[in-house]
Amino acid sequence: MSFLFWVFAVVMLIAATGFIAIPLRNGRPLFATPIAFTALLVPLSAVGLYALLGSPVASIANESPARSQSSVASLVDGLRDRLRHEPDDAGGWLLLAQSYKHLGRQDEALAAYAHARSLGETDVNFEALLPGQNGARQSPVIDQGPAIRGRVALAPNATTLVRPDDTVFIFAKQSSHDRMPVLALRRSAADLPIDFVLTDREMMVPGTHLTDFEELLVMVRVSRNGTAADTSAGLEAWSQPISPVNGKSMELTIEAASQSGNDDNE
Repeated sequence: MSFLFWVFAVVMLIAATGFIAIPLRNGRPLFATPIAFTALLVPLSAVGLYALLGSPVASIANESPARSQSSVASLVDGLRDRLRHEPDDAGGWLLLAQSYKHLGRQDEALAAYAHARSLGETDVNFEALLPGQNGARQSPVIDQGPAIRGRVALAPNATTLVRPDDTVFIFAKQSSHDRMPVLALRRSAADLPIDFVLTDREMMVPGTHLTDFEELLVMVRVSRNGTAADTSAGLEAWSQPISPVNGKSMELTIEAASQSGNDDNE
């Protein structure tokens, strides 16, 4: 930026010289016109101000890092709050993960990315950071902490209704009326029957944990268009309320009816 400033100053000086040289060539006294005086004064003043104040860009660049970090954190918090009302925005969750990573909030970045991943949005840089991926160190919180475990299967009358390219979403909610789930996991229908484990890694809101909830409901939905809100297939299953820390394993059976009953098994 300083290089461009000096180029501009040189051009102004050349122009000023022209304004001055023309009157001299015509035999007129130096500074005989106000224009010549102004033409010389402007570039000289600019050079003087630059020397006195320094580069304005450098001034911005030297702004307090703590202040800049605080501004970014405020924007990130706004994005997080928006995603609580728009939980199906996969791109938004990925952006939130990248923002947390920029702020050095690694655990929250991984939690946000896990949700983006469950909605079909992936990033190679985050994939390498996931526990168990590419030799990464296993996370004791995820591997040894509380978890909701179960198995999703198709009833005989639903096998012809589910396509291999359909998507299976597994949610945990506080109630059947909640729009936003507490945890979310995305799998391909081609994997059915599916054994699943929901842990803190699948939390929708970074910083929350399974132990924060006394009971949760697990819901399974088959999606035709690959979005969590899609109900066009009409294939869902719900669990009974369960404690996230009781260690039980459940079995959810997807039947042809739009809502199906299911039992929890030890």
